[in-house]
Amino acid sequence: MPGTGPKWAELETIEVTIRRLREDEIDQAASMLARAFAGNPFPALLADEPAARLEASRWVYTVVARYGLAFGEVWAVDDLEGVAIWWAPEYVDPGDERAALVRFSDGPEVLGKEAWERFLHFGELTGDVHRRSVTGPHWYLPVIGVAPEVQRRGLGSALLTTMCDRLDREGLPAYLDTGRAENVAFYRRHGFLVAAELLEPSSGVLIRGMRRDPR
Repeated sequence: MPGTGPKWAELETIEVTIRRLREDEIDQAASMLARAFAGNPFPALLADEPAARLEASRWVYTVVARYGLAFGEVWAVDDLEGVAIWWAPEYVDPGDERAALVRFSDGPEVLGKEAWERFLHFGELTGDVHRRSVTGPHWYLPVIGVAPEVQRRGLGSALLTTMCDRLDREGLPAYLDTGRAENVAFYRRHGFLVAAELLEPSSGVLIRGMRRDPR
């Protein structure tokens, strides 16, 4: 899914409040995520110019967050310096009707035909990794991001722990993917293990599907 993960290497730990995202905060959250992922390969699939990439990314994260609020859960650091978007087990596959509800179908108009086709192709690849990594009911984490100016302070861990502790109690697995090799150790500390891999040919990014079974 959109984004192969910001670089996680957390050193400093601070106290944070994790809460549910409100619908009127989607735009602010999407803008933060667009900045968090600005240096990743994924935005380059959406546009050539940095400003256009940022705007296209903002639209993608807006749609993903809308879907999370409607068919899952979205958790945020109190001041929106970090956000984790989860899709519930029943709705991991958006389907045409639900995708239209969150205006995913606006993609060709917003991104342009060529960028939209690249976006869909990327989604097909990550979807293949997803299907090979986990079967049966599970929560899907398509996006977790922290604002660049406050990274490496434990916000990502706080966001992950909030949901993972709950999934342990409920006995449900979780899934995410990342294109950054340096993220693997971070996610492993939270119980995620690499279950499948696939090379994205245009960018050369190795997409790693990571599954977390309940502890």
